Amino acid sequence: MELWDYKSPGLQHRTVDHMFPRRVLTSPDSNPWPHLRRNIPHRWYTDDRDRLVGFISTDEAAILYGNAAIFAGQAGVEIGCWRGWSSAHIITAGIQLDIIDPVLAKPEFRTELQCLVQTLDAEIQTRLYGYTSPAALRTAKALRGAPWSFAFIDGNHEKPAPFNDARAVAELMSNDALILFHDLSSPDVAEGLNILRVSGWSTMVYMTMQIMGVAWRGKVNPVTHVPDPRIKWELPSHLDIYSVCGM
Repeated sequence: MELWDYKSPGLQHRTVDHMFPRRVLTSPDSNPWPHLRRNIPHRWYTDDRDRLVGFISTDEAAILYGNAAIFAGQAGVEIGCWRGWSSAHIITAGIQLDIIDPVLAKPEFRTELQCLVQTLDAEIQTRLYGYTSPAALRTAKALRGAPWSFAFIDGNHEKPAPFNDARAVAELMSNDALILFHDLSSPDVAEGLNILRVSGWSTMVYMTMQIMGVAWRGKVNPVTHVPDPRIKWELPSHLDIYSVCGM
């Protein structure tokens, strides 16, 4: 099957590829996770030290960067960073970022993320927490001293973690805020977006390789995305209630 990278017209982001020399193209067929959309011909990348954990795609990185850039100069939080690919896009968008991931308790991961933050010249505005969420959220928020305007949730994908993360982080967001999700191809992850929808947040999904979801409130306009026109997209039934940006 022919594979390609896609980025929606109108979306821009700073290239950070050179900061990830161990990022490699990997076949999704090697991954057992049942919600990985192997039929989507966008390139799937991993770190060559662990080819079972994927990075967000080029298109998804542009969506992440674009939505984070709306809040440049403000505080934000990321739940789940892995090797820092998504973190780099949020930081380059100008967010003062709190990163929460239990892998950061491991010296290898923490040192790698610290080096990345130094390379991005973001040591003052970025803080790393090697703990699980949502337990670490209130501590991180208290130390930041300001409500978060932006959040990216891409942590534990197993039920009820996405639901718990979304509910907890929503209580700590500013009045004008946006929360972005990755991997809504999983019904368990979609429960995180669902709790925000029923709580009064505006919501929609982005049709990408793994499907992203966005919730927002106040004076916020999420970025517009055009799904890859070369693909015949199908929305999973558990997301039928949502509008799809650009479709």
